[in-house]
Amino acid sequence: MKKIILLLLFTSTFYVYAQKNPNGKIFDEHPGIELVERFNKAFVDADEAVLNELLTDDFKAYNGEWMNKDQNFSTKQNIINQSKYWKSSLMNYSINKRGASYPDALEYKRSGTWVYTYDVFHGIDKNNGFKIEMPYDRSFILNEKGDKIAAMIINYNTRLMQKYNLSFETIKNGTIYKDHENIRTLRKVISFFEMGDHDSAYSFYDENARFSDINSPIGSSQSIEENRAGFENTLSNFDLISIDEYGYPDLLDYEGNGSETISWWTFRFKNKKSGKVFRVFCHFSHSFNDKGKIIRQVAYYNGSLFDQN
Repeated sequence: MKKIILLLLFTSTFYVYAQKNPNGKIFDEHPGIELVERFNKAFVDADEAVLNELLTDDFKAYNGEWMNKDQNFSTKQNIINQSKYWKSSLMNYSINKRGASYPDALEYKRSGTWVYTYDVFHGIDKNNGFKIEMPYDRSFILNEKGDKIAAMIINYNTRLMQKYNLSFETIKNGTIYKDHENIRTLRKVISFFEMGDHDSAYSFYDENARFSDINSPIGSSQSIEENRAGFENTLSNFDLISIDEYGYPDLLDYEGNGSETISWWTFRFKNKKSGKVFRVFCHFSHSFNDKGKIIRQVAYYNGSLFDQN
């Protein structure tokens, strides 16, 4: 029995260690890294001479995000043209290391030297102001001598780049209404608030509605109960005299993304202690569900006016 246990023990140990097979070495300092850093600078600077020097004649670049098995690769000249385009089209253009990241060079036993970089691509288009800021990770495959780049695999936010390409087009995104059932609901809500009938006003909101305020921390929101308590606390110090529609509300019926009702109002308040009357200009954005209930409210106004008056 003892022999069997020892045999199993040694067999198990051998099995665990047999799974490890070194396939090369990894470096954080390497001539290949210096080569790639030269390429990166030349790419940002659109230095055609250096790019020609650093890329092999049969260089190929691939999009690492694409699942198309038949995707066409980018040639050496394609990359040079891309470099020229970004240089001429972008302001504040840079490709820099992402956070505390650093490049790695891997000398594989069977597949040569690869260099991996983890960067941020940043730039603002001069023609339309579109901002590109995205992770930009690349895998560089060096030639056999290690003095040129033979291939490159690029991983980036393809969805953002699609949005960038569309930013040059004129594209319709829905229909605008100045009269609509949701607008009529909103006017009733505001009227009930003006009359002081808060029960009726809040009855048009879904029970799980969320309320956001430009004067509150980004990302924060309130429930109906919290919003009502805050509003009624304000009214303990100020009388609401009137709410007047400014211009007219619009309902934006987006293509594929629901709708939003936006409106502008002038609130008149009176300080109960001083008797001072002042105005607060407010912009609202309301989202409705399919049942016609308000599910989200965003309010934009100068909250400091209540402290000043």
